[in-house]
Amino acid sequence: MGKTTTILNVQLDEALDRPLDYLAPNEWENLRPGLRVLVTIRGRKVKGTIIEIKKKSAFAKLQTALEILDEEGKLTDELFQLAEWISHYYATPMRRVLKLFLPSAMRGKAKAKMQKRISRKKPLAELTALCKELQRKKPAQAKVLETLLKKPKGLFLSELLQQTKGSISPVETLEKQGVIEIREVEVDRTPFDEFPYFPTKPKTLSSQQQSALDCLLADIKSKNFSTHLLHGITGSGKTEVYLQAMAETMQLGRSVLMLVPEIALTTQTAERLKSRFQEKIAILHHRLSFGERYDSWVRIARGEIPIVVGARSALFSPPTQSWPHYRR
Repeated sequence: MGKTTTILNVQLDEALDRPLDYLAPNEWENLRPGLRVLVTIRGRKVKGTIIEIKKKSAFAKLQTALEILDEEGKLTDELFQLAEWISHYYATPMRRVLKLFLPSAMRGKAKAKMQKRISRKKPLAELTALCKELQRKKPAQAKVLETLLKKPKGLFLSELLQQTKGSISPVETLEKQGVIEIREVEVDRTPFDEFPYFPTKPKTLSSQQQSALDCLLADIKSKNFSTHLLHGITGSGKTEVYLQAMAETMQLGRSVLMLVPEIALTTQTAERLKSRFQEKIAILHHRLSFGERYDSWVRIARGEIPIVVGARSALFSPPTQSWPHYRR
């Protein structure tokens, strides 16, 4: 093997607890631990995670890795280092640890849901005139334009066909004529994204609540890692302290992770947060569908969702650039 040979030590998602060595294709660049790859083993294509990048292998003959998988599924440097620490500290195979960090939706066949969206391509006055012209000769096309004239932001093809009770043929004809535009867009399946909530405002804190909040904010603003215990009976106002601490945290441009003791409380907590904050909220727990978990995980990784709510497994959700790095 030449000096330029790059060896990937890959932990497979299934079957083996120990990682295997694979050759990296010469054209692959910017490789690092945590990236997801597609490899072969015994004639089967399997997914895995790069554990280490090295120049030599104990084996003379190696198979070549096939593909770098979607960037959405990669582990950040912080998460990968944490996974390594857990594996070493608890003497647990890396394959089992990685399952905590990569939900089954990311390791499996779940993908982004795509739908065709229709939008206007011509000015409003021109479309209005064209619609009137088509009403006699081509009523099906006119009906499509009538519907679009009422939807300035456009609508999904499925919605358009349902409202016009027609076929896709007039839609495709109008697209060929440059009147409308059809494009594939990603559909968000994140729970609670479309449900309305009654907005609430921050409450006036008692002296004890304010004192607790001041202690929290002092460490949040200075990025000092510290443990705080809020002690109080039910209804004493602990949640309000949390909410105001979260608001201050997001004003600093950071994200918030709120853990709940059991899945049953996730929805209730998310509803409370939704009524207070306008920001997007992600929910993470194993009762979500594959698609919902995939979308939530990906949007958190992209930094599109600043608030994450979930049970214990949410602790390993991907940190975004806005997650703070605290000093211990």
